[in-house]
Amino acid sequence: MTRKAQPTSGNAVTLMDVACAANVSRATASLVVRGSPRVAAATRERVEEAMRRLGYVYNRSAAGLRSSRSGVLGVMLPGISNPFFAEFLEGIETVLQGAGLTNFLVISGEEAASEGRILRLLFEHGCDGLAICPPQDMQATSVQSLLRSGLSVVQAMREISDRFDYVGPDYAAGMRLAVDHLAGLGHRHFAFVETGFCHSATRARTEALSAALRALGLPSAIILRAPTPEEDGSGLAEAIDNLRRDGVTAAICFNDLIALSLCGSLADRGIRVGRDFSVVGFDGMAMGQMVRPRLTTIGIQPRSIGRAVAERLVARIGDRQLAVARTILPVRLIAGETTGPRD
Repeated sequence: MTRKAQPTSGNAVTLMDVACAANVSRATASLVVRGSPRVAAATRERVEEAMRRLGYVYNRSAAGLRSSRSGVLGVMLPGISNPFFAEFLEGIETVLQGAGLTNFLVISGEEAASEGRILRLLFEHGCDGLAICPPQDMQATSVQSLLRSGLSVVQAMREISDRFDYVGPDYAAGMRLAVDHLAGLGHRHFAFVETGFCHSATRARTEALSAALRALGLPSAIILRAPTPEEDGSGLAEAIDNLRRDGVTAAICFNDLIALSLCGSLADRGIRVGRDFSVVGFDGMAMGQMVRPRLTTIGIQPRSIGRAVAERLVARIGDRQLAVARTILPVRLIAGETTGPRD
């Protein structure tokens, strides 16, 4: 005989109400809401239909208390104004959704002073783990706090400790691809436009660029700083224009956002990007292929990095005894229209 759920008026619908409505045990209903594959399709459909009809909402907080896990993973990013991080976050979210988890996003703003407050917030919310793209000059006290907390941590694209897992692109291969591409077009004198931030990704790209130039017997690149969001790009474009008189014919930029800004500023000065001067980005964002001229860049696949970070973090939470791993993902040259033969 079918059992009928009769939740008390004014009370929240419980899992037992759902089980009664679907004529299954509470344990079976629990397996369905947790996404277990050990339930027959017909039974799953019956339970899900009962959930919809009764308006049942799964209480993740209560489930977390029972299991000692919250089902929430912290994600610390330096900002979200750069579309690169939006694509990266999409990759993380794809994995978390499939695992029945959710993210708790916090923004560091590249400010070391905010680290302590942000970490306390993550600890207070009981996050099961943290995917972190560390802010520049992350304080040693913050690193120690993470180590003492026992929190599962995966570093993304920037490194602060060899005691945490790391996932990032092959910076050395990326810079070799950029330099080889430009050298193949006849360019010999380069500028490198970086952010001005001091973190491991800046150092890795700068060192990789120097090594790639040395390997071809080319002179060192001239280092320029990209404008901040509060500044316009006219100063950088003027500096590039002056360097052109000294034989600099190409610029490699720290990321695609800087490269796109530089292309626009050079165009404002009447400099034809891809003909009078070549520009290479370093990200492979979708945006770079939507503009004209299409950006030549090093594709480091932000969504793939996000997926790999989340997969490692989920694995780390499931097995705290995993050996610390350093995962380097392949990159590729995306040849667009912002590079061309040296005049």
